[in-house]
Amino acid sequence: MTRLRPARIDVSYLIAAMSALFLLIAAGRALFVGIAITYERLSPESLVCEEGTYDFGAIDSDSQPEHEFRLRNVGRKPVQITKVRSGCSSCVEPLDYPAAPIPPGEEAVVKARLLSQNLSGKVEKGLVVKYGTKKTKYLVLSFKADVRASRPEASAE
Repeated sequence: MTRLRPARIDVSYLIAAMSALFLLIAAGRALFVGIAITYERLSPESLVCEEGTYDFGAIDSDSQPEHEFRLRNVGRKPVQITKVRSGCSSCVEPLDYPAAPIPPGEEAVVKARLLSQNLSGKVEKGLVVKYGTKKTKYLVLSFKADVRASRPEASAE
């Protein structure tokens, strides 16, 4: 009776095959991410804001600082902003946004005010930009601040 010997496998071939499989998976994943980013940039309607969060730093609670967010249309078609609303109606007040569509490659300004009288300490409050004609999209902008109690004015005698 003859005994069967186990087959010998050269480990170097196995390591090479596993390495090739790993590289193939990594390349596929990178390709997928690249396609997703390109699709968003090439979608018909797409707004971006490089400065999605604006930090006012330390402010007094009685101040009402304002900021203008610059939005760029990176899509292929004009973008219509349909509404700008506050994430917290008592903390952020939308002041102005364009009524006309934003042409591709152009910029527009959304202006808002932080209502700090009811806030204290470190806060982050949001603003939502609603846009799109066929498919509604949203862009979230926000303010950060360190709100400190206002100093009472010295009464003049």
